[in-house]
Amino acid sequence: MKLDAPFIRLPYRFDAAAVMAELGDLDDSLWQAHPRGWEGHQAVALVSADGQTDLTRFDGEMKATDTLAQLPAIRHLLSALDTVVGRTMLVRADSGKDAQRLVDAGSYWHRRVRVVLPIQCGDQARWTVGEQASLPLPAGESWLVDGWRGYLHSNPDSQPLIYLVVDTVGSASFWSTVNSADRPLEPERESVMSPRQVKLDGEPKSIETEIIRTARVMSPWE
Repeated sequence: MKLDAPFIRLPYRFDAAAVMAELGDLDDSLWQAHPRGWEGHQAVALVSADGQTDLTRFDGEMKATDTLAQLPAIRHLLSALDTVVGRTMLVRADSGKDAQRLVDAGSYWHRRVRVVLPIQCGDQARWTVGEQASLPLPAGESWLVDGWRGYLHSNPDSQPLIYLVVDTVGSASFWSTVNSADRPLEPERESVMSPRQVKLDGEPKSIETEIIRTARVMSPWE
């Protein structure tokens, strides 16, 4: 889905250090090759087709994986978005490894956007959308990036870049928040929304996940 700005900063904030501490307990074997095959990038499946580890599948019922059950802080973040949750993964980019430019186009992305929540991010890491729009995305914040313009990230820092990425079709509440959120590259559209700190303690609320049914016959616009 094409957005009206390269970057949109959602109001949700969280304790990135607490989330990193939780990730430190993950078995390293859960980190698999990134579904795009990017060198120096690994991913952990959290919500996927049938709850399996295969992140290349886009059809079927999206279910929480066994790994997500071990990560209550991440579950708090997903429930705070107040949206229908699609494919969700943790991504880790090794020090000095940049992502290739990716364009979110095609039938899957016609109705979906990508939410990015940086968890570990050095001072030099940057995200670029389109040809020129570039920003650092600080750890502990939540962002939408306009995948239709194409985007990439660079990580020249000495530590890995780690972030949570959530595919979503949205919800009425979610889109209301998006419409009122910050567009940092457009000062005239500065938001008056107050940041919302996501509490990471207690029992996380349940999340609604997406069911994707692949059409047998492509629609005319495809």
